[in-house]
Amino acid sequence: MGPGGTRQPQGLALVYAEGWALYAERLAWELGWYEGDPYGDLGRLQAAAFLSEQSGYASKAKDQLGDRFDLKEFHEVVLTNGGMPLEVLERVADDYIAEKKGS
Repeated sequence: MGPGGTRQPQGLALVYAEGWALYAERLAWELGWYEGDPYGDLGRLQAAAFLSEQSGYASKAKDQLGDRFDLKEFHEVVLTNGGMPLEVLERVADDYIAEKKGS
């Protein structure tokens, strides 16, 4: 069920779950978990187009904040709220950027 008891189309839930899986794969790559394992990285690379389109929020934050961007802090902010629609995730990321710019 979605907000207010409305039903969410199943396709949206699947796209959302796939987006989070791709995000986790990207995080593993950023942390170096695929070093020396090109075959382990293959799945992430096959999904790179979708990933870059749907989860460019960290890149956007890094571009706008420069040295003030903290990847660990950003991940904490976006993951603390649990699962959320991509539109809400974008709003959370934009709020993080605005808050960091103001400090």
